[in-house]
Amino acid sequence: MDSNSNEINVLIKMSGIRKKYGQIEVLHGVDLEVKKAEVHALIGENGAGKSTMMKILMGEVKMDQGTISVDGDIVEISSPNDAHTLGLRMIHQEILLVPDMTVAENIFSGVELKKWVFVKKKEQEKKAQEILDNVGIDIKATDLVRDLKTAQRQMVEIAAAVSFGARLIIMDEPTSAISQKETEILFSIIKRLKAEGISFIYISHRMDEIFQIADSVTVMRDGCFVSRDPISNYDSNKLIFQMVGRDLQDYFPDHFSDVSDEVILKVDRLSRKNEYRDISFELHKGEILGFGGLIGAGRTEMVSSLFGLTKPDSGDIYLKGQKVNIRNTASAIELGIALIPEDRKHAGLNLNGNIEDNIMMAVEKKYKKGLFISYSNRRKASEEMVSQLSIKISSLKQLAGKLSGGNQQKVVLAKWLLEDSEILILDEPTRGIDVGAKAEIYKLIVNMAKAGKSIIMISSEMPELLGICDRIAVMYEGRITGVVERKEATQEKIMAYAANIVKREGESKDEQ
Repeated sequence: MDSNSNEINVLIKMSGIRKKYGQIEVLHGVDLEVKKAEVHALIGENGAGKSTMMKILMGEVKMDQGTISVDGDIVEISSPNDAHTLGLRMIHQEILLVPDMTVAENIFSGVELKKWVFVKKKEQEKKAQEILDNVGIDIKATDLVRDLKTAQRQMVEIAAAVSFGARLIIMDEPTSAISQKETEILFSIIKRLKAEGISFIYISHRMDEIFQIADSVTVMRDGCFVSRDPISNYDSNKLIFQMVGRDLQDYFPDHFSDVSDEVILKVDRLSRKNEYRDISFELHKGEILGFGGLIGAGRTEMVSSLFGLTKPDSGDIYLKGQKVNIRNTASAIELGIALIPEDRKHAGLNLNGNIEDNIMMAVEKKYKKGLFISYSNRRKASEEMVSQLSIKISSLKQLAGKLSGGNQQKVVLAKWLLEDSEILILDEPTRGIDVGAKAEIYKLIVNMAKAGKSIIMISSEMPELLGICDRIAVMYEGRITGVVERKEATQEKIMAYAANIVKREGESKDEQ
């Protein structure tokens, strides 16, 4: 294909984009090109500049230098309205729909169908339903958004974008909080819309998804453009190398934990109505016990009871052979159990608090003498944690909300390491974290196990379960369907247990 026909096929072209915040330049002449009717992946570690590029494209941030072209014409995008007029839409990681409004009301928000001052509700609902049906989304226009799942809310945003003439839809980590089945539905909708001529910029840290859905990819690193190529020119190792600038052969640590025969935690037939049932397992000293399964399998609900957030209806919990009653989170902490939650931003951190306050959150009492706090000891302990975990901060007074996802997760880990908890429950510990930061988190987890900590790790990412866990328990619809030793674990075996299609010894299919 000659260069002229190639140019005709280009929808968006961002050239030489530069941006400074104060004296710090965060984009150093970055290029981005998206063709018509393609899914273009935009990848890079946290802090690579992806979000700033998208904010510039959507008119939320003003660039200092560079040009943006749409259909070959240089345009000025000074506001989101300018971007919308040009057919550019963005679906953010945090859904922006109004929960107490219907799907139809959200789709037509700001552009209501009216007669005089009155909204033509029935006509609006009819048109919204036509839009949903045309896109292939199985949702009613009259449904309240608050009653929809996360994946369905994303689809409503896609429907709204398409209904108002979107030519390019930007999706930021769209599968971070949805199941594998919901991801497949989302991908089928993306492919259908691509066939109709709509382009996508797809931002994700999940390598397998990028190879599954993208036609081409742009890699960014440290605010710079690294490469743009068809996805077929890459394998995962090459892509990771370009993202981080180094070979991640040690992506998963070589040395696994030295698991003791000592049973630290025993769970016996634990059940809670509508959440999980007959959960039994043992956790050994120095062991990393993974919990796999599809989203909604009951893993988070089960560990919530181990940490005292909820109470089981029946069953027993033993610590070092002694039966215990975990009444609440305070008693769990006292017993040496810690939980790093799935949603670190809302449940694990105070984003408006500084680094030191967040690290001290669980151990403040240790630095009190009567009514007085030893601020020097408090600061020293925080500094030691920052150094030990290689947390990248400007100072201990920096707000936690200003850190990257990987560094936020390290702050949560620091909090519980200071508490010296024996059992660490990690719920999706690398969700929303780039590949370089993931490798660091994996090393921390393995080092904690080597130091004698016992770890329960929930993950929806198969490679990390296979990469660092000593054993993997798999759950399906609230119960454990299988436990696999690391040396016997394969992706196929875990998926078979996760979908409950493995017949266990001595059990008929009807009994499963």
